[in-house]
Amino acid sequence: MNVEHLIDSLLKLYALKRIPRIGWLIAGVPKCSVESVSDHSFFVTLLVYLLSFYLREVDSGKLIKLALIHDLSESIVHDIGGKARELIPRRIRKEAEYMGLRDVIPDDFREMKDEILALWREYEEGSSKEARIIKILDKLEMMIQALCYMKSLSKNENLQEFFSDIDKIINESEHDLIRELAKSIKSKYIELTH
Repeated sequence: MNVEHLIDSLLKLYALKRIPRIGWLIAGVPKCSVESVSDHSFFVTLLVYLLSFYLREVDSGKLIKLALIHDLSESIVHDIGGKARELIPRRIRKEAEYMGLRDVIPDDFREMKDEILALWREYEEGSSKEARIIKILDKLEMMIQALCYMKSLSKNENLQEFFSDIDKIINESEHDLIRELAKSIKSKYIELTH
């Protein structure tokens, strides 16, 4: 193992601690309060770990790996949101994310690189039940963060868009526990907006 190459990769990934989640800035959350990409990824992973005790017939190890890597490419391409997300075609954004992820992990860590790239593709394509769960929990974690901002900020109207998928999750989730979590988030949201 080339430790210098590992350190170089870690230094690139540490950028995730400084990269803000752009959607919150666009919504008017003060910059000093906006979570970083790594804050978000940590809480997605924590949510996954806590729920993994109750989700049946899933690979909890794979769930945690998917949660950990789902936004790693943002250390290179950053968090793209707002009008840029609309103007840059999804295919181009995803290609840039894949290239960024390839750049983060050195070639001499072939086994690690292959696994991370395969997991990222699985996540992006939603090709496994674990990937589909992570996609949902990624959104639910964002909604929980929005609830936190709603409780601490006086302007809630800019945060409504972050709950746009809540009914779809409630109606389409394959897991009762995730549906119940989504219903509880919706209830808290309704409580804070009325």
